[in-house]
Amino acid sequence: MGRKTISPCRCMSITLYFRLTESELLSFPLIVSLDFHSEIIDTDFGYFKAKIIFQDNSKLFLFELVEILNEKRQIEKYRYHYQGANEKMIFRWDNAPHFQKIKSFPHHIHIGNKVKESVHPSWDEIFLQVINHIEKEK
Repeated sequence: MGRKTISPCRCMSITLYFRLTESELLSFPLIVSLDFHSEIIDTDFGYFKAKIIFQDNSKLFLFELVEILNEKRQIEKYRYHYQGANEKMIFRWDNAPHFQKIKSFPHHIHIGNKVKESVHPSWDEIFLQVINHIEKEK
């Protein structure tokens, strides 16, 4: 995709992380709308939720619970859920601790009815999967 992704960096505040994340999400192709909501719970702790609608009416729902420790981002919980226009889940990455036998525990991906090992994906990886799915469905 060729865009610079947000990485753990020095000098990051929770407010700046949320602003950069919203800006980066808007830079991806095929997006019709983005609804982004963030809430700061404490000075360096908060969450964001986002709903992205794509040109084919599929949707991507994002959630991160984030803490900034020593000016570095630490994502405590995440869920990135992609569904088709028919509202059927296509894939979802998350780190909910319910698949303890998976080697990548707690990180995993749901693809349809299957659960597989995974790492915490980057925005580029998520959007590449979404764009590939949209192109395949054309």
